[in-house]
Amino acid sequence: MKSLREKITRAILIDNLLRLEVKNKSRVSDLELRKFYDNSKSRFQKPESVSIQTISIVVTDGSSKEQKADARRRAEDALKKAKATKNYEEFGMLAEKVSEDDWRVMMGDHKSIHRGRMPAPVEKAVFSMKPGEVSDLIDTGDSLCIARVNSREETRLVPFEEVRPSLKSQLEVEKEAAVRKSFEARLKKTSKIEPM
Repeated sequence: MKSLREKITRAILIDNLLRLEVKNKSRVSDLELRKFYDNSKSRFQKPESVSIQTISIVVTDGSSKEQKADARRRAEDALKKAKATKNYEEFGMLAEKVSEDDWRVMMGDHKSIHRGRMPAPVEKAVFSMKPGEVSDLIDTGDSLCIARVNSREETRLVPFEEVRPSLKSQLEVEKEAAVRKSFEARLKKTSKIEPM
């Protein structure tokens, strides 16, 4: 029992010491947060993005001329129907019926995607479109794609208050690691280690 008490007391003392020497010294003030944000604004730029839905007709490698012609025929038929849709739901229902990609189960909805995250021919088309527009056929090499732009968001600086909670967490984790490393190095230099 005495040994157990000593171990518990030791654990509590170590925990208190770590709280005093590491946790308490790892807090980041609002002033430090604001300074970091102001000095790193490029890090908080949200790139231009579009919210899109797609319908894809797959053209596999090694397809015969007849298979490619059949895929083009199906894609052109889907394009006519897509151009006739009036909203997100109608386009999505069509995507569920005729699309051959994995997005069909989500009404073709890719949500918001920023530049550099989609095939170049699709990106070129959708970033030149307005919300509500449906593209012509886009040949991506392995599919014939039809895209509908649902919304656009221009490049913007994410406001400080929006990033504040996650930034505070991140900076405190980084600061705690540095403070802990420094504290451990100081302990190794100045302490005598005895076996238990």
